[in-house]
Amino acid sequence: MKNTVTLPAEKVHSTVAMDKVDYCEEVENLLMDKDSREALAAKAADAAIARFYGPPNVHKQGVPLRTIVSLRGTPTFGSSKWLYQRLCFITKDSEWTVKSAKELLARIQHLELEADEVMVSFDVISLFTSIPPNLALETCDGLL
Repeated sequence: MKNTVTLPAEKVHSTVAMDKVDYCEEVENLLMDKDSREALAAKAADAAIARFYGPPNVHKQGVPLRTIVSLRGTPTFGSSKWLYQRLCFITKDSEWTVKSAKELLARIQHLELEADEVMVSFDVISLFTSIPPNLALETCDGLL
């Protein structure tokens, strides 16, 4: 068991045991993927660094790791929280925003589709890093 790492699984209440070498290789591959992130130079004094970890997605084929970067305690955490508090009104009462899968299911439970309609679900990889920054800025500008 020395070469095994145990992790909480993503979105389900279970524990996953993985080979430590395999887990480290997957985490390194996520960190080295230059297409899904942008490196920024910053100077931090007495600040915590972001915490990176990857719980396994046991409900997906190949059990990929979900990239999570916790910014709690980092230099930008306070300003991000402040900005969120000022902008959350944009989606607060939107009919197109849901907070959870449970809320989505409640909304579509009684939805009736026409014979020529199809309901689809898209599984997005690296959602936030896949959105072009200019599109995000233009969208926010349009909503404000």
